[in-house]
Amino acid sequence: MAVFLRPAKNLRFRPITTTTTIPRFHQIAPSLRLSSTMPVFAEGTDEKTAMAGLNPLLASGWTLDEEERGLNKTYYFKTYTKSVDFLNVVAIRSKSKNHHATMTLKFGSVDIHWTTHFPRGLSMKDVDMAQYCDEQSAHIGTVDQSQAQKCHA
Repeated sequence: MAVFLRPAKNLRFRPITTTTTIPRFHQIAPSLRLSSTMPVFAEGTDEKTAMAGLNPLLASGWTLDEEERGLNKTYYFKTYTKSVDFLNVVAIRSKSKNHHATMTLKFGSVDIHWTTHFPRGLSMKDVDMAQYCDEQSAHIGTVDQSQAQKCHA
């Protein structure tokens, strides 16, 4: 037996309006002020402390993931070896902190995604590890995407 649904008559659509400024969150990084979404923090996370750590990260190239529950960034390196070195340094710290990222190694870059799985959301562990990634990438030596080594297979 087939069921066919007909659209309702006299259906009216209203435009969605958004506000470009959010006075309550005036201290949030510009990248967040322009969007209508806020990070989804893990239960028990002190949001004020987390935002204080998150703002500089967003200003340095980190972005919220699609669900606003994690952080993403791609680091570019001049050689494949530097990419591997960076991944290994982050992996060692991840193991010692018992907090692991999703990392994708490419020929001249490393993609990193930090999120907390339980309780679900962004936590201070993610913020701390993202800060650690920025520190270590500076020691190893990141480059602009145009200078990163590419695979010429």
